[in-house]
Parts: sequence; structure tokens; C-alpha cells
Amino acid sequence: MAGLLFQQSERVRHSLPPGSGPGIIAVTTAHTGYALVVLCHGVRNLPGFQNRVKGSPGRRVERILHSWAKIRKRPGFSSYNSDEKGVGLSPDTRSDAGKAMAGAKAAEAVAPGMILGLGTGSTVAFFLASLAERFREGEIPGIVGVPTSAWTQRRSEELGIPLVTLQEARALDLTVDGADEVDPQLDLIKGLGGALLREKMVAQATRHMVIIVDEGKMVERLGMRSPLPVEVVPFSWESHLSFLESLGAQPALRSGEDGTPYLTDNGNPILDCRFPEGIPDPMGLQEALAARAGVVESGLFLGMAGEVLVGTEGGVDRITRTGEEP
Repeated sequence: MAGLLFQQSERVRHSLPPGSGPGIIAVTTAHTGYALVVLCHGVRNLPGFQNRVKGSPGRRVERILHSWAKIRKRPGFSSYNSDEKGVGLSPDTRSDAGKAMAGAKAAEAVAPGMILGLGTGSTVAFFLASLAERFREGEIPGIVGVPTSAWTQRRSEELGIPLVTLQEARALDLTVDGADEVDPQLDLIKGLGGALLREKMVAQATRHMVIIVDEGKMVERLGMRSPLPVEVVPFSWESHLSFLESLGAQPALRSGEDGTPYLTDNGNPILDCRFPEGIPDPMGLQEALAARAGVVESGLFLGMAGEVLVGTEGGVDRITRTGEEP
């Protein structure tokens, strides 16, 4: 099967399990490992999936998934691929469906002339595809984006999204990015894709930050599932191990598929820090890391997200920080 396939619900809904409601059903095919993605009956009425192409409801979703299929099938594509700077795809196709829906929903919030921060990661890949589709259709003229990684820059250029540097943009209207964990206060762990420093620089320059995730990224306490990435300078990086252990972490040097140290776009290694019981005091930990010479940045994004879009099997849930409006 050549990549991801997409079919209109009217042709296939009778073959779906009884009770299948609105949403994207993704079924992995045993002989290829790729997914057949079906738009279930009624999904056309969900927010963000309006009929944008005459005579073809849901055409944008088809293009998003087709575009993502090309990325997914690249040789060596994995969560720690040195060429793609850590942008990978979970084999969980339900997760992919949630990411696709959240990404498409976020793209609907973009208005003409906006200056955008473009995040990094597998969920952002869906957002970029949907954003490019709206731009090509003439719905959002005048937009420009600031990429947060070399991968995002390459992918945006492939899709025809106009780009500027952070220096040229200065202030951003909206940043859309993913996250590895989101807690009930909308605090985040980011950086498994390796772009945490640039992502945080762009986030600090934006008026409103939207995080797009699948429901598996929602946690009660930061650090319960994902390690906390800490980017450090190459010089004597080993000296930070005992310091991080004193903070309750179990640090490990991130390595690439070939066993060599993983390096960010900035040429720095990353120490992935596990906290077996989670992080009890994220702000205190952030302050301790910020005060440590040789620590470039951590993946703690505290008080920065104004809105989180959570892709689920049934649609997209929107969570906003108290007092913040998009």
C-alpha cells in the first residue's frame, strides 16, 4: 500500500464496527505496517473539518495524511534519527489520528497576516500540512513562520510556507507547538524532539501559544511518563550528572541510533532526566537548572501555554489557561 489511504465515510462506514462515531479510525495493516485511515460517518460536522474543497468533504484531511505518509516512510525515520533531529512517529495509529485532528484544528485559528512560531515534532507535522493547505487555497495570505528547528525549516520550505528569522519577526502573534507532557496547570515538558532551546526562545517571543497533543500526553504530574531533557554544553558534560542526581533525577546521555551522542541543532548534547515519582516542584527545579553553569536550557515550559488542543478519538478538546484568550 503506497502510504496512508483515506476514504470517504459514505463508501466504507458500513464496514466499520457498530457504534463508530465521529472521528478518524486508523487501522494498521499487517502486511505493510502503515495505516488505512478512514473518515467515519459524521466527522465532516466536527470543527476544523469543514468542506474546504468543493465536492470533496474532508479533502484537507486526506492531503494532511498523504503528506505525513511521505515523511513517515523515509528510510531511517525514527524518534532519534540524526538527520530528522528527533522528529518521529509513534506506531500507535490512534495517537496519529488524535494528532491529525489537533493539528488541523490549530491551523483553523490562523488568520491572514499572522506571524507564526512553528514548533517541532510529529504533531506539528500535521499542523504544518494543514497550514500549508490553507495558505495554498488563499485563505490566509500574508502569513510568515519562524521555525524552531532545522527539520521544521526544511519541512516548511517543502510545503511552501513563507519563513522569516526570529530576529526579523521580533514579536509573534501565535506559536503552535507540541509537547511531551501537559499537566492540569498547562505546564509542559518538551524537548524529546531535541529543539527545546529554540522552541523556548520562540515561545517567549509570542503573544499566544497553542499546544497540540494527543490525549496520551496529559498527565497529573510532570515527569511521570516522559524524561525531562536538559541541554548542556559539550565541555565536561559528565560533571552535571551528580548535580542532576542531587535534584532527584536519574540522568542519561541521549544517544543516536549509531550509539554516538545525540546533538541538537545547536551542537549540544542532551541529558534525559527521569524522575521516578514525577517532579514535585517544577518551578524550583527550573530555578536550580537555570542557575547551573553549563546548563543551556531545560524542557520545562512553565506558565507559557495559553491553550491546549487535545486530539481524541471523538474530536478535539480545548483547554485554556484561566484569564487568557486566544
